[in-house]
Amino acid sequence: MWSLPVQTLVPVDEVAAKTQDVYGTLYEANTVVGKALAILLTHDEVANLLIWQRHVFAIGHEFSSGAPFGSGGELEWLSAHVKRLQVTVPLAQFILPNGTQAACELRHAAAVLQRASREIYRLSRMRPVGSVSVSYVDLSSAYLFYLSLVINEEAGFNEIPAHSAPIPE
Repeated sequence: MWSLPVQTLVPVDEVAAKTQDVYGTLYEANTVVGKALAILLTHDEVANLLIWQRHVFAIGHEFSSGAPFGSGGELEWLSAHVKRLQVTVPLAQFILPNGTQAACELRHAAAVLQRASREIYRLSRMRPVGSVSVSYVDLSSAYLFYLSLVINEEAGFNEIPAHSAPIPE
């Protein structure tokens, strides 16, 4: 039987209690975006997604340690990207998750972030949470969603409207 020493990146005395799902949910969203990045590699938005990943990592750190995330500049940065993407691909109706693998991964991450938002709300009822972090997570879902639309459009994929999708018999 092998016996290997266990090491952690954070000293054991400093590890936050893992009683809240939000830490893992943010990590899950970050991981799904990492899967999209593995597909996109050379896309123009890769650098922004890497910045976004670092921001979400820092937000997870805030929720686990209490160290505040950002000063608001990060939220302005994200808001500008959402507005840019919304203009690029305006949305007129509800659509079904579909399209390229990268777009599907981003929509998956957006859905995970919506779950994280609900978990943050529950956490906020137990202890204070930073308003910048709350807003950033909420807006992140829109960022990833609109980016998925751009990626699908660039690939020539036509979005499928939710209300007119054929229903299999």
